[in-house]
Amino acid sequence: MELKVALSARRVLGWLLVAVVLLTLAGTAVQVAKYAFGYREGWTRLFNLDREYNLPSLFSTGLLGGCALLLRAIGQRAAALGDRWAPSWRLLGGIFTFLALDEWFSIHEILILPDLAKWAGLPGFLKQIWVIPAAIAVGWGAWRFWPFWRQLPPKLRGRSLLAGCLYVSGALLMEMVGGAYSADQGQQNLTYALLTVVEEVAEMLGTTLFLWALLVHLGSWSGKFSLVLDLGDRTLGDRTLGDRTLGDRRDPQDPQQP
Repeated sequence: MELKVALSARRVLGWLLVAVVLLTLAGTAVQVAKYAFGYREGWTRLFNLDREYNLPSLFSTGLLGGCALLLRAIGQRAAALGDRWAPSWRLLGGIFTFLALDEWFSIHEILILPDLAKWAGLPGFLKQIWVIPAAIAVGWGAWRFWPFWRQLPPKLRGRSLLAGCLYVSGALLMEMVGGAYSADQGQQNLTYALLTVVEEVAEMLGTTLFLWALLVHLGSWSGKFSLVLDLGDRTLGDRTLGDRTLGDRRDPQDPQQP
């Protein structure tokens, strides 16, 4: 028995944006309620954008995991076509798998060492020491994937750049801004709480945009993107991609290209 599910990239984007807006409103509301009105009921943790194991973190983990699955699907198809960029697609899939795990389990917090930061005399924006290796990783990623990014179709290239800028501005730059502010004013105040809201929303928007861009890219090869769930021996069926090389510069949706 097979269950076919056809996905519309535009519809998925709409659903995800609605979810981002609702989580943003809820997350902002609980912070205002906490610091402006002293409302600290336990259930508000479910919507706190600066906490783990709640609805926002589950949503963000799902977004990153979805990107990882789509990147893996593209990588598998690229390998089947003999595309020389298949390893890059697969490596990106692995990176997003790690990001999804880190989003849920907060692996990076192992590197939050306030005593070390104080001993080293680091400035406030480096209070969260993990931003240092994270910045190095971002620089390495830009160098490693530059040739790969340049050969992508123009629309995917632009969308992925915008998505990456949004995500990094939230995950790294806003983290530094928050660190600098908290070093001077502390974390238990409304301003810092709202800074964390901006940080998390930028991450969610960046990941949402990238997931949508990948869905559009997949659909461009055959006009649709479908998943087939086999309820028999196999659990995951095929992803309709078409037969063109995934690294081709030409964008099938761009009428100006030959």
